[in-house]
Amino acid sequence: MKIEYIKNDFVKYNFDINPQEFEFFLQKSFDNIKNDIKIKGFRKGFVNRLLCEKYFGERFLYQKAITFLVESKINEILTKDENKIMGQPEIVDFDLNKIERNHNFSLIIKFALKPKIDLCDYKNINIPINKKNQDVLVTEEEINKSIRQWLNIAFKEQGFILKNKYCQYFFNLEIRHKNLVILEENNICFDFDNGNYIIEYLSSHILGMKEKEYRNLKIKFPNTFSNSKLSGNNVKIKLFLNKINVISDIDLNADIINQLHLSENFPKIENLIDYFQKQLQFNKKEFLKKQEIQQIVEYLLKNSSIDISQHLLQNHILMTENKIQKQLKNKDSNLIEYFQKNNLSESDFKKQMIEENVKKIKIAFLLEEIALKENIRILDDEIQNFYQNLFHSSNFNNLEDFQKKYDFNYIKTTLLHNKVIDFLWNNSSFNKNS
Repeated sequence: MKIEYIKNDFVKYNFDINPQEFEFFLQKSFDNIKNDIKIKGFRKGFVNRLLCEKYFGERFLYQKAITFLVESKINEILTKDENKIMGQPEIVDFDLNKIERNHNFSLIIKFALKPKIDLCDYKNINIPINKKNQDVLVTEEEINKSIRQWLNIAFKEQGFILKNKYCQYFFNLEIRHKNLVILEENNICFDFDNGNYIIEYLSSHILGMKEKEYRNLKIKFPNTFSNSKLSGNNVKIKLFLNKINVISDIDLNADIINQLHLSENFPKIENLIDYFQKQLQFNKKEFLKKQEIQQIVEYLLKNSSIDISQHLLQNHILMTENKIQKQLKNKDSNLIEYFQKNNLSESDFKKQMIEENVKKIKIAFLLEEIALKENIRILDDEIQNFYQNLFHSSNFNNLEDFQKKYDFNYIKTTLLHNKVIDFLWNNSSFNKNS
């Protein structure tokens, strides 16, 4: 095997294949297909190689033999140089038609080279953040604000309830009798203190009605109904809940628990407050951790050196541009509109692409180099667990269909990078001192 390097971007592995070696793969090719060979007058699987080549032609086994040969040589290359090559192999200057069984021939396999990396001391990276991640404080004001924001969402998701002293409901109402509009009113306000006799009468039909929801009803009002236009009539009602306004000064007490049916998870209001306090603390810790991780990554970039080839960079830029164009196409847009929307010129866009992709490439290779040095790996069980968790939160019904949507290598690489980042964060001097 001869090795030729091309500008530190690629490497060629040149194999001189002699007739004896090629014969081995011809026989392997025949052994692989012999049970499927059909020749008239012979039972399937009982045709010998000599007869096979006589019947189908001497070159019949060549294509599959070359496939086995290439696989064997790639495995040989990976065993020797897996840590310095990347990407898919390319067969160079090869013509199957020029191969002769009794003559030597060349097989050249080309790989892209990984960039040369001079990795800095990545253990015990000092993170200059003053706040201690372990001692995150949450104020009473922050807890109250968070609970009230959640209550605003929770009451709107609950929809219309007749006796709800925490919400105001604003309805548009149209009532028709014999296709004539006999009553029309917009922005009717209904709340605990200020009711509306029509809305109250219809309450059992509109329970749980959500904001911006329409309901069409057919109702017969009783003869005793207070509105003479409606009493005793069969009518068609078109109702639109225009807005649900949750009052801002809700008193946090046990009635909230009952109103939203929370008692199973939060028996007391104190349990709800404690839950939000812990959630806010967790969110603050995660925010601080992201800041710390960002500083770790910036430290790696600043103190390590890595040579990115133009070939590698251009490939990444092309993939990024194609991804952007595909997303724009799905939104019935294009690059020109994208430039205008983001106030970019074409030269600014290309400069941005170069800067972003150089950074992404460097981060990826630095993390993978650390994974190699520290023997950090992703196990198959970890990938399957990730797929399972993501699948359960998706709208897919079939796990196999779901897995086809998410590229296996991308998931594996992402999990590996996250694992290395956690390793760096756990070994940072800040984390130890805190």
